[in-house]
Parts: sequence; C-alpha cells; structure tokens
Amino acid sequence: FMSGVNGLNCYMFAGGTNEGGVGQFGLYHEWQAPVASDGRLRSHFKSLTKFGEFINGIGASAAAMAPVADLDLGFYSEYYNTEYLDGPMADRLFAVRNEFFFDGLARQAYLAGYQTGLVDIKKTPAIKAPALAVFSTLFMDAASQHKLLAYANNGGKLIFCGETLLMDEGWNPCSPFLDSLKFKAEKVRGVRTIEFLGKETYLHNQDINTFSGLLQDDKVIAVYKGKPCGIVRLTGKGSLCLLGFHFSDKFDYFKPAFDDICQELKVRKTVETGGYDLVTMLRRDKDSGFLLVANYHDDVTPGRIATEF
Repeated sequence: FMSGVNGLNCYMFAGGTNEGGVGQFGLYHEWQAPVASDGRLRSHFKSLTKFGEFINGIGASAAAMAPVADLDLGFYSEYYNTEYLDGPMADRLFAVRNEFFFDGLARQAYLAGYQTGLVDIKKTPAIKAPALAVFSTLFMDAASQHKLLAYANNGGKLIFCGETLLMDEGWNPCSPFLDSLKFKAEKVRGVRTIEFLGKETYLHNQDINTFSGLLQDDKVIAVYKGKPCGIVRLTGKGSLCLLGFHFSDKFDYFKPAFDDICQELKVRKTVETGGYDLVTMLRRDKDSGFLLVANYHDDVTPGRIATEF
C-alpha cells in the first residue's frame, strides 16, 4: 500500500469446500484463510480486522498521495517471467534474482533508508528517475541497454550491478552498453572475496566481471586481484556506478556500502532514520503526507526520524 498499490485484496478470506470433484486443489481449500471452511474464525481474523479499520480510516486520503521515490529499481521483465519455463537456465534465473535482487539490491535500498520506486525498463519509452538501480544477470536486449545509457548521459544517476551485459535474450553477442562506454569485461567465476570501498567483502562464490578500458578520471571502488570490478564515472550530464558483482544481504556491511555508493552519486534521502534498522515509506502531496515506519526486529529499536515538507 505504501509503495503505491491502491487496490488491496485478501487471498483468501474464507476457506471452503468444492462439491462434485471440480476443485483444482481437491475437496477443501483453506490457504490460511482467516475464516475457516467450517465457519470458525482463526486467530489472525482479529489482526485483519484491525488492518481493515486502518485502511478504512486513512486509505482514501493516503491513496490520493503519490509515493515518494529517492531512487527507482529497474525492472527487466525477462528476468522474472519464468513461471512457464523449465530447465537449468530457468532454475538459475530464479535462484539469482531471489538472492541478489529481492534479497539483495532491492532489500539494501530499503534498509539503507531510500524511498524506493520501480521503473519497467522495456516498457518505459524514456527513463526519468531521480536515480536508478539496476540488477542484471546474463542478458538484456539492445534497446533496453541503450535506454540505460541514455538515462545516464541525460543527467541520470545509474547504479548498475551484476553480470555485465554481453548478450541479448537470444544469446547473441550484444553489448552496446559496455561498447558505448569503451569498457571491456572479463568474467571470473567463483569469486569469494574482493576489496570493495577499502574493505574485504565476501561474495559467496559469485561469478563477477572485471573491467578494462578505464578513463583517467574514473574512480575505482572495487578490485579483484588488482583488476577493477567496481567503477564510478561521470558520463554525459550524469553519473554511473558500474559494479561487476551483486549485492547480498548476508552481511551487514553491504548496507553502508550501498549507502556510500548512493552518496557518491549524490542520491538524496527524503527520510533519515539515523541508521539501518528502521524502514520508512512515505506518500505525500503538496499539503500533507503519510509516513510508515516499520521495525522488523523482535526488539524495541531506537531511531530518529527526520524529513522535510
């Protein structure tokens, strides 16, 4: 809801029975429903009632407010449309995106305190975002690569991490993103550690890319065995942070590392929490706003919330 979803549904609110053997899941279908198929109210019915009161109280007002975004995550649909695919490649896409996008880049953006939106790279004619963080694995079509480059050259702040784009979705050589920047990429398999922002950083046997073709003013922020694998560059009217590896949530030092990269590109936080333990989400209009503060720890967590209107 705080991310901008204005229509909420409950799957499923009440369990039931299917007569005549027509049920896809057999006779009964419950799926943790707050109302059981025999009419009993389960324990979480009370929590759902409170949520309904909350939505009915502020829902209409908050729904009229736009969600704030300090940066957008770049969504590339081909990495996620795997429901009807099978085989080793589909399994790899599923595993990599779960670990390094959902539990990696996306989670780090929220934990580091940035108001986070989403941009569909393929469907957006021209990307306009306050900053853009892109997770990459294996491939991307040429048109989408050109969009990312145009976004940075036109004044955008682009964070690109993962396996560098060298192929299109048909596995044909396709590297306009790197070629336009005059970078050459070399794949290194099964890397355990790199030096990232001056610290040894554990990558858990990732396949990474190192880069050559650097310009004199490029800033190297990550190195593997003396070869650059993380670079910050001013390009056109904008800036680019190119990382040849993925973010992870396995270790706490990735949170300040993501923050440091955003600060390097001058990405501004709308809401400050004084740390990395409280997640905030803000919707607002010119006159008012609604701020969600979430503490996902089991203990009371202190913090100082600051924002400007």
